[in-house]
Amino acid sequence: MSRIAATFALLLLPLTCLTGAARQQPDDEKQLPKLSADRLYEQRNKFLGKGSGIGGYEHLSVRLWLEGLEGVRSYGNLKVAEAKTDTGADLIRRPKDQGSFFAVTDQPYFRTVQAWQFKSKKADVEVILHKTPRGAKTVSLKGSLDVLIGGEPAHVDLKAFRGTPGEALKDEALAAAGLKFSVHKDKARTTDTQLTYAVEGDNSALVEVALVDEAGKKLSTNGSYYHAPRGEDASYWLTVPKEVPKDAMLRVTVIKGGKLTKVPFEYELGLP
Repeated sequence: MSRIAATFALLLLPLTCLTGAARQQPDDEKQLPKLSADRLYEQRNKFLGKGSGIGGYEHLSVRLWLEGLEGVRSYGNLKVAEAKTDTGADLIRRPKDQGSFFAVTDQPYFRTVQAWQFKSKKADVEVILHKTPRGAKTVSLKGSLDVLIGGEPAHVDLKAFRGTPGEALKDEALAAAGLKFSVHKDKARTTDTQLTYAVEGDNSALVEVALVDEAGKKLSTNGSYYHAPRGEDASYWLTVPKEVPKDAMLRVTVIKGGKLTKVPFEYELGLP
């Protein structure tokens, strides 16, 4: 039997195409970064005939722009208090909901503002929701995003960074920064050329993880900070071309003295 998969999407630009607008900020908040809604994208899959397939997960995505990045170090802890259609459907994706394997709405982790984002003066934030029911015309979206503003970067250098699988690295400076690094419990993820850590705690101030030599010079590595789609199992891994040097140190760069600030958003978004 033949099968046809259909994907439906809505692209709305600019914000004036949306119904309603963001909540106006009082005078004492005007120096804070601002969030604006930029795009709605909805995916629905339709299969004809007896055949079936994955076809991509069905969802509604709302892209927000975080603008006014001067002084912003990181952004995250996305929380959505309401995502409801005019038909009364609740669109928030929770950890136990169908499709949560792919992503949930609330995302607790933070992302460091990159140089290219400073240059463009904005960073994108994606809000993942359930698909909308047929007949819905609008979505009411309310929530907040936290930003870390100010402060200065500081290095925490650890000589004893190999540790025991499943156990946390012991370091007072790291603990004072609100972070806990544990050697990954899966022994296969930590080898002579790769280091993998489970990361817990307040990652809003976490900028970078690297390897340095005794003089503090960075060593050549590849690395990534990874979060599962559901905001769980955060881990940081580093790989080196050859064996990790015996005199190397693990350098964790954090922001000291930054201030976490909540940026609220509230929109009434039109659907197709």
